[in-house]
Amino acid sequence: MKQLSRTLAVIVVFAISNISCSLNKTASVQIEVRSEFIGGESDWVEDYCKNVVQALVQLLDNPTIQPPAKIPVTLGRDSDLPGIGGFATPSQIGFQSDVWPKDKYRLWIIAHELTNMFVANYGSNGGGYPSDWWSNGTSPFPEYVSCLILEKLGHTEEAKWRRAIKQDQKDHQLYWSLHDEHGFTVFATFFKLLRQDGIELGRIGEPFPHPDSVRSAYTIAYLSLAARENLASQCREHGIGKKPGDWEERHSDIEFTEYEVTAEQVDQILRVRKWLFEKGNDSSEYVTKYRMGSYAELLNRTGGLSRLLPP
Repeated sequence: MKQLSRTLAVIVVFAISNISCSLNKTASVQIEVRSEFIGGESDWVEDYCKNVVQALVQLLDNPTIQPPAKIPVTLGRDSDLPGIGGFATPSQIGFQSDVWPKDKYRLWIIAHELTNMFVANYGSNGGGYPSDWWSNGTSPFPEYVSCLILEKLGHTEEAKWRRAIKQDQKDHQLYWSLHDEHGFTVFATFFKLLRQDGIELGRIGEPFPHPDSVRSAYTIAYLSLAARENLASQCREHGIGKKPGDWEERHSDIEFTEYEVTAEQVDQILRVRKWLFEKGNDSSEYVTKYRMGSYAELLNRTGGLSRLLPP
């Protein structure tokens, strides 16, 4: 009983230490708001951004990565724009609107774009996640995370509202399905694995935002590794590889060729990964090929490595 109490005490101390570490990191993040709105209309944005950043650092749970020291936030005023436009790069976020009250739309879109910015810093360096089923367009991943953040910060009704908007879309359902099975841990682990292996998804296949089957296969393979099960069939069931309904609207100049990521592809990528990083074959030539998406060129070198994950 004493040993159990001691173990529980260690776990509690470790958990408190992690929370303290997250708070220390976010306390040093400078939010630099450049607003074209006057009269205090956007004064709430700085504190809200700090709260969102703290929530993201806790969710992503990677003490080895420092969040950006400074985050420029641009609020542009456009009297002819009745809605909101937003963007994110690995180093800043920005928005356009005709007004800037503290309402559900602006609470949501700030969390949404900060999510895009942070996963470009915590996972695949520079972003490059699949444009047809992760971000860009209907953006199911940042939509999912923005709901978690709204809920975490006490905006429960706003979180319910945002989730309900996308609840009938299969690609959005995928993220909630994975969340129900694994919690956000599967995504936090996914980002750590990408960073650990030096995978930059934007360097694989066609330039972003072109859809690319190999980029999607790597994304699903690393999600599978994080989940400890092959997720290829689950992703196909949620429409991954099918043309998104808003593709023409978003990317009218880019042709969408539908594709399919199979369980065998996922297994092959993970077999090559194991051969490279766990079997001591990580020469610069082989690793470069793998990181660029050329896993198939290395398959015949993996010998008799067996299937790694249950299908």
